[in-house]
Amino acid sequence: MRHILGAIDRCGELPKMNDDERYALKQCRDEGYVDGLEVAVMAGGRVVVEEACPKITLKGLKFLYPYRDWKFILPTTLAVGELAVIIVQTVVGRS
Repeated sequence: MRHILGAIDRCGELPKMNDDERYALKQCRDEGYVDGLEVAVMAGGRVVVEEACPKITLKGLKFLYPYRDWKFILPTTLAVGELAVIIVQTVVGRS
């Protein structure tokens, strides 16, 4: 799904897709990650895409580019490092 969303984000249009990629696009549409196109499943199971102007929604951008909360990650990493130093000092001090 990220492959399809990335292609739409880079080009602003749909790339040539195989059956699996069209199914992934259908999932993106169902999840609300992309808008501006119609996706239908034919009786034989083939996914057909009719595009007007494909656009990635805000939900799709959050899926494509996940946000990393550095305000949480950095202090946690420093705390774990400090804990490791305290453990090493304790073990060395007892020897």
